[in-house]
Amino acid sequence: MPLHRNILPDIDVTDFAKLILNYSTDGILLADSAGFVIAINKRFSKIFEIPASEVLGSNVLELSKQGAWSPNLFQRVVQKKKTLSIIQTTRSGRSILATGTPIFDDAGKLLYVLFNDRDMSLQSVLENDSTDSVELAIRAAAKSEHLVAETQQYTLNGIVVKSNIMKKQLNLALQVARFPLPVLLTGESGVGKTMFARFIHDQSPRKEGPFIAINCGAIPDQLV
Repeated sequence: MPLHRNILPDIDVTDFAKLILNYSTDGILLADSAGFVIAINKRFSKIFEIPASEVLGSNVLELSKQGAWSPNLFQRVVQKKKTLSIIQTTRSGRSILATGTPIFDDAGKLLYVLFNDRDMSLQSVLENDSTDSVELAIRAAAKSEHLVAETQQYTLNGIVVKSNIMKKQLNLALQVARFPLPVLLTGESGVGKTMFARFIHDQSPRKEGPFIAINCGAIPDQLV
């Protein structure tokens, strides 16, 4: 059996690109340098719940203003001139790991911005078994958005934070709160695990529901 074979010369590259585009598990959007949408795939329409007819030819800035997703990533990619990832929220409340990649010509002129959008909602995670993707999303979100200032004391929900280490932990808690997944907090007694748990709850989409703190130390070992 041959280990490889020659590529047939009559392969239609356009058809090949369409095949990849429409069978990708990520949503894909291609915009020109001004932000006007040139192409999207079927997965994009499904994730954002927007028909292609409303997206093609529209400007990504206007679509973002209309609430299709938030925050907008296009301007950041254009300004930074490099690939960036953030967590976006769709109109229906889905959490999306969005990655924007600028595409330049040989002279360094911006031609397009390519967006990859991965649905990080619990249903999608369970369907695609993408636990690693959730970890990737949390890390990307924590790096892309510095929500707590690094130079001053920060107080929120009763948590007073001064050290950079604790500010990083609070940033991570803010990002984790966006995902409908179980969170395990570890640490010695009295370090503030319950306070952090309440903080995550209050920053999550489930904040209108009850928060129940259980003191496991008061429960017999055989019942825990």
